[in-house]
Amino acid sequence: MEHRTLGRGGPSVSVLALGGGGIGGVYGRTSVDAAIDTVRAALDAGIDLIDVAPLYGDGLAESVVGAAIAGRRADVTLLTKVELPAGVTDVERFVDDSVRGSLERLGTDHLDILMIHNVLSDTPGRPHVTAIGIDTARRMHDALLRYRAKGIARWLAFSAWRCSEHVLMAMLERGFDVLQAEYSMFNQTGIRQADPAHGFGDLSLLEQTHDDASMGRFDFRGVDQRGVITRAAAAGMGVIGVRPLMAGALTAQLDRTPAPGSDFELARGAAMELLAATGWLADDLAGRAIQFATSCPDVASVSVGVKNVRELEDALAGLAMPPMTTEDLATIDRIAWAPHA
Repeated sequence: MEHRTLGRGGPSVSVLALGGGGIGGVYGRTSVDAAIDTVRAALDAGIDLIDVAPLYGDGLAESVVGAAIAGRRADVTLLTKVELPAGVTDVERFVDDSVRGSLERLGTDHLDILMIHNVLSDTPGRPHVTAIGIDTARRMHDALLRYRAKGIARWLAFSAWRCSEHVLMAMLERGFDVLQAEYSMFNQTGIRQADPAHGFGDLSLLEQTHDDASMGRFDFRGVDQRGVITRAAAAGMGVIGVRPLMAGALTAQLDRTPAPGSDFELARGAAMELLAATGWLADDLAGRAIQFATSCPDVASVSVGVKNVRELEDALAGLAMPPMTTEDLATIDRIAWAPHA
């Protein structure tokens, strides 16, 4: 397992991280036993960065990880998150309660990385009801800084996945150590500039016209990451890539049926087009997606939200695949950057 340094002065972490969405039941059903087996198999395969959140299964992902890493805490770089619900005004108290609950479920007295999970918007409550503005984000950061001062959290992070330009710039100036950003074959905007015709969502515009329901359509093309991976690298920040499998679209088999006409259905169609054009086997699709996501040198680790050992093995296979051809990469670009209404 390849390891990379997560930012300037950060920890050495496995290039593949175990995300908590799958083991928390976000991407289809799984059992507690299967989830624990998945975490242990990841550790045995050399994965030492685990990325969870209280929201993944209402604490389930954290509890699963706590059970699986008992006796192996020193082998793990543990990341969890805090997401402020809509309407909460006592930021400091909520952060305290959230962190306390996470520590209990994870069975640990410290966190390696503690992250702000909220969407960061110029308009609080838009386009997601839990979106927060820069003033609240600063208060959350100040609350997290207290945990770093106490030695309970070593590195601090924020999610730049859905973040407006104005707030992003302000957050980059706050001195965070790590951020998370979307990076996949079908969304390379963390390192490349997108044209409006490509159809990626600009959060600064989406907050004016979209809400929780309508934002779902951007699960395919995603939100424009506005070159944040390149920006973070220039600032010495570590980057963890998320959504390398496009919420399951870039896998051999879907565990749910896409709604007709949805962007997820379009994602699946694009994935099938990619298979036909490259000649890859369907069973290799997830591995190829992982191979692509981990190929970006400015992404230290890629978080994959698998929910069982089989899905984990599919992802791990990508680390051992032969390099993509020039033609493969050109085909990915043609499909990823096609005009999209």
